[in-house]
Amino acid sequence: MNALFNRSCFSLDRSRSRCRFGATILCLPHVIIMSLLAVGGCGKQTQPAPRNTDVDPPSTFPLSQPQQEAPALARLNFRWGDATSELIAIVQRLPPEDRLAVGLGALATGVDIYGARVQLTNTGNVPLRIFPQNILIHFGGETTEVYTFPHQLFLRPTILQPNDQVEGVVAYSARMDIGAAIRLGSGEMSYRDPTILVTYD
Repeated sequence: MNALFNRSCFSLDRSRSRCRFGATILCLPHVIIMSLLAVGGCGKQTQPAPRNTDVDPPSTFPLSQPQQEAPALARLNFRWGDATSELIAIVQRLPPEDRLAVGLGALATGVDIYGARVQLTNTGNVPLRIFPQNILIHFGGETTEVYTFPHQLFLRPTILQPNDQVEGVVAYSARMDIGAAIRLGSGEMSYRDPTILVTYD
């Protein structure tokens, strides 16, 4: 009787791999899978690693040092040569009224009046104020200043930028013997300004 009951109520169908107990129920493997799903899966779920909120500050690098500016250098190169012949030629090309107008009348004869062409170059790194009256001429123990006239060929006051150059004619008065000696290269000229380093060629 028990054997008949077991055969009628409980049989294993190997080909279809499912269990029958009066009514259809899940087979054992399915029961295991469902049990695992019910408790949260077939294995232990991997929890995401907690985020590290202690973020290290970005590495800081020392700021580059600003380039230091070159120290101010007021330097002037001074060159000169005789220009008496040029000075007389300027006067001779002017009409008499123009000579008087610009104050060149006395230069017409060339007596005791001499000329020099000067060239000044700013070899420093700051602008320089140039004044013709700062130019001196020396012979022996004597020193005299030069002077200019309102004419385009004469040196004029100006502001000389670094690496710029200016040149022009200046005049000076001297005794004939001194003037002749200076024209032959026996004299010297200088630029007087205590704020400027002057070099000579």
